[in-house]
Amino acid sequence: MKSSSMARIVLVTVVLVAGVIAAQAQTQATARVAKPSATVSGRVTIKGKGAPGISVTLRKEETGPSYDVPPRATTDQDGNYKITNAAGGTFYVTPVSPAYVIANADGPGKRIVISEGEAIENIDFSLVKGGVITGKITDSEGRPVIQTQVRLYRQQTYPPGTLRPGQNYPTNFQTTDDRGVYRFFGLLSGKYTASVGRDNSGTTVSGRVAYGEVFYPDVSENAKATVIEVSEGSETTDIDIVLGAPITTFSASGRIVDADGVGQPGLRFTLQRLTDDHRSFTSALTDTNARGEFVVENLAPGRYAVYLYQEPNSELRAENPTFEVMNSDVTGITIKLIKGGAISGMVVLDTQNKNILSKLTQLQVVAYVFNLNNGGSAGGSSRSTIGPDGSFRVAGLNEGIASLQVMPSRDIKGLMISRIERDGAVTPSRGLEIKEGEQITGIKLVVAYGSATLRGVINSSTGQIPPGTRFVVSLKTPDNTPVSVRQPTVDERGHFIVESVPPGTYEVTVNVIGTRLVLKNNVTLQDGQVGDVQFTLNLQDNQ
Repeated sequence: MKSSSMARIVLVTVVLVAGVIAAQAQTQATARVAKPSATVSGRVTIKGKGAPGISVTLRKEETGPSYDVPPRATTDQDGNYKITNAAGGTFYVTPVSPAYVIANADGPGKRIVISEGEAIENIDFSLVKGGVITGKITDSEGRPVIQTQVRLYRQQTYPPGTLRPGQNYPTNFQTTDDRGVYRFFGLLSGKYTASVGRDNSGTTVSGRVAYGEVFYPDVSENAKATVIEVSEGSETTDIDIVLGAPITTFSASGRIVDADGVGQPGLRFTLQRLTDDHRSFTSALTDTNARGEFVVENLAPGRYAVYLYQEPNSELRAENPTFEVMNSDVTGITIKLIKGGAISGMVVLDTQNKNILSKLTQLQVVAYVFNLNNGGSAGGSSRSTIGPDGSFRVAGLNEGIASLQVMPSRDIKGLMISRIERDGAVTPSRGLEIKEGEQITGIKLVVAYGSATLRGVINSSTGQIPPGTRFVVSLKTPDNTPVSVRQPTVDERGHFIVESVPPGTYEVTVNVIGTRLVLKNNVTLQDGQVGDVQFTLNLQDNQ
């Protein structure tokens, strides 16, 4: 009987535990309400005929790296595709076919704004054969330069006063083979320049022979380079570049010490190369050893500044962070750490969300300092943890203009500084000016929590927005205070989304670039909800 009773007890216990687990699983499943997925569909053609077997991807527009696998689909025999598991947000739709490009396009895909559960159709692509640029890289003795990187710059025309990234940043890269030959393919139609050799960062790859940068055919500046024309299916050959004599590089060594001359171990830094018209960070990170010593190899001649990566709440900054490399190795560099300036005050979360309030101490306040006396170069950064009462103190600061930000943890999104006060007065948006060793107190960082989403549509009085029309969307509060949200993209359908907006009433303004047209509307956003706003564009009003 005892054995039988014990068996029944065990059985009942197992059943009860299983029931609790099942109930918990059911509760969790009920709590996890799946957001409706959207679909994106269209057709890919080549010379008017459906292109089968083309992969079409949907990649979220982001400023940082993403490790998510993007949704994708493959075109059928008629070139049709349908992506079925899309989330809401702003995305690039891109057909992947390396030798082909999108006809009459300036980029690899189309931007679209997707609402949850939306079915977007007719995102079509017409592909054409891309252009080719190929050539050979040799040294001054006529020998092939193997496994060296060739950079391609696309020359683009932008409205006056805007950036010209095609002039300053490479758009394509290729590496030479064992013959010194490189080959770019699948290029958009347009004008390009090409270069090879060390760029302006001042460092070279360890163990490699370094050459100065040369633009095709034999100049040192992009503005003087010969332009290479690319058209649909064209192949431009013999874009050969001869490098000059190898650059002699040098090392820099020394110590980082405190005010008493004691070496500081485990400090990490990078170098910023300073020239009259350029500021660039080297890619190499260097750490001091147990005695505070460091060695940086493969430096080209030039002036450098040490940019420290300090631990949170550090009080110290580099007193003499610059040194110069001329025509020999530099030894005996001493970087002295001294007490820097500081900014202290309180962080106030403007939200009633208890979950967010409980995570206040997971946040950090970061100050990025720009030194106006050094051509606007970076003057360092420093971080501070936040106390249970909301207090912070960012120390170890150089003089300059300090831009304050609140950095969330990975599981907290939607936080933004709505205003900064100093002794009760709102400070300028450009940042706080801090002098040498100054201790600034009485700062109040008001941080809003944005959980609402603004979804907008710009309609055209003619039924379709003219191709190439560009918009700038901004938000203001009723007291005319700008809202610091990420600038949304308006797609070719006139749709846009602004995420992580604090609840409240806003005036939404749409400026039509290149015209005098300004569209305005008001919207009230609720916590955790989606609010819609619409505009009507009439280009005749600009005449």
